[in-house]
Amino acid sequence: MVEVPCLVDAGGARPLAVGRPDPAQLGLMLQIKHVEQLTIQAATKGDSGLAWEALSLHPLVGSTTIAKSLAESLTS
Repeated sequence: MVEVPCLVDAGGARPLAVGRPDPAQLGLMLQIKHVEQLTIQAATKGDSGLAWEALSLHPLVGSTTIAKSLAESLTS
């Protein structure tokens, strides 16, 4: 799955060309991809430590304390 801007009209949705991400965008994309990979590992192994690590690195969580609480609630 990819998210791209589209033009939507009676003919359907047509993706629009986009340029390369700037360094900040690329950094965020790589960070989120790493979080996703850790999340998959945590889920397949049932590992609360990996869940905590994934949540700690997610930019929307913003706190290791909150990440720990979330990880514990998800793996208990």
